[in-house]
Amino acid sequence: LTGLAERAAPAAARALYQEAEAIMTASKELVPVDTGALRASGHVELPETRAGVDVSVTLGYGTSYAVYVHEDVMLHHKPPTQAKFLERPMLEAAAGMEERLATALGAELLR
Repeated sequence: LTGLAERAAPAAARALYQEAEAIMTASKELVPVDTGALRASGHVELPETRAGVDVSVTLGYGTSYAVYVHEDVMLHHKPPTQAKFLERPMLEAAAGMEERLATALGAELLR
């Protein structure tokens, strides 16, 4: 059991990182493009593990105006781009994420 516990956090980190990458890929299909800088600034950071068990992954966009473009639903965007270009993929991914993470974690730990 000790071996499983030691492998659990890294396995969870890998699975969570894969989820974040999929969300960012979906988000980049929706992000409005003018110069391309906003889309290019989309990133997923490497997982962080705290206290050996608390795993997190940060993703987002790195321009000073990203939040304004994301939140301004009154702007006209050429389809398929839209406001809420990160929120929508996050909400869509949330459905079933727990099961996908559990499956990935279980497969990793059973190796």
